[in-house]
Amino acid sequence: MKIRMKNCALASLLALGAFTLQACDDDDDVDNPKLPNTVQQNFAARYPGVEYAEWEQEKSTKKYTGDFYYYGRQEEWNVEFAGVEAKAWYLSTGAWEKTEFDVMSLYRNPNDAFISEDVRNVIQTRAAGREIDLDAIDTPNEDYFLLEIDKEPRDEYVKISFDGSVIP
Repeated sequence: MKIRMKNCALASLLALGAFTLQACDDDDDVDNPKLPNTVQQNFAARYPGVEYAEWEQEKSTKKYTGDFYYYGRQEEWNVEFAGVEAKAWYLSTGAWEKTEFDVMSLYRNPNDAFISEDVRNVIQTRAAGREIDLDAIDTPNEDYFLLEIDKEPRDEYVKISFDGSVIP
């Protein structure tokens, strides 16, 4: 009887824990068929080679975000991406807001010309040997690198223009 009571208590705690963790999720998954047609069409036009994207809708802003791998040429930057992780943001009207490309693999290659020596110098100076993550951000108004520096208790974020100047 004691074992049965312990098992019931353990099962109840596990169920409560699962429910609590689910309640912390601030995104609702949205399947492609439920996306507004304008979001689907604009995404397909902007990234024609992408066969699959995993979409979510943010509860608070109602923006749609699509996670995908991008293979192809980013003409504006004159760079060829070979399967980089990317995330695109769209408004519910279908308007594209921005896209974030994970460019750490390009940064790790010192011979890659996409990330200039000036940008590399800013990263080395600001990061000072700490763990980093680097994304290239494409927006309608400006493009930049977003440097994330692992710093306790909070990470530090630095916007760097493609020419190597820090954006306030």
